[in-house]
Amino acid sequence: HVEGLTRSPLYLTAPVGGPPQPDFLNAVATGRTLLAPLDLLRLLKRLEAEAKRKREAEAAAKKKQEEAEAKRKRELEAEAQRKRQQAEVERKRLEAEAQRKRQEEEVRKRLEAEVKRKREEAEAEKKRLAAEAERKRQEAEAERKRKEEEERQRREAEAERKRQLEAEARRKREEEERK
Repeated sequence: HVEGLTRSPLYLTAPVGGPPQPDFLNAVATGRTLLAPLDLLRLLKRLEAEAKRKREAEAAAKKKQEEAEAKRKRELEAEAQRKRQQAEVERKRLEAEAQRKRQEEEVRKRLEAEVKRKREEAEAEKKRLAAEAERKRQEAEAERKRKEEEERQRREAEAERKRQLEAEARRKREEEERK
């Protein structure tokens, strides 16, 4: 599988980070292969398994990483839940605000309609009162003219009676003078 394989001497190195564990035995190998990178990795993992390599430190690190990821996932889920709750509270607040504004708009429209109706009623009442005032003015004018006419006729009748009395008195004087 691999041609021209060469390797370095073995080195003993101390672990860095992670849980307490013994020193590592490390080496570097070089060579040429026609395998794809993932295929080469699988081959190396199979060889490690055949050699009975124990990866306790890696397993512990992996477990610790998985626990950290699980904790982070729980934290993220809790944060997401908190944000969903906040969003729900905000949604309800906005809905209540929108409902309040709709109600205010309905009240405003009702008030505007009431004001318009009252103005129309006031205008109609104003016209009715103006018409009634005009009718009363005309009635008063007609009554004034009727009284003036009655007074004129009364004066004319009185003047006529006075003329008749005067004429009667003249006639009586003339008759007495003739006697």
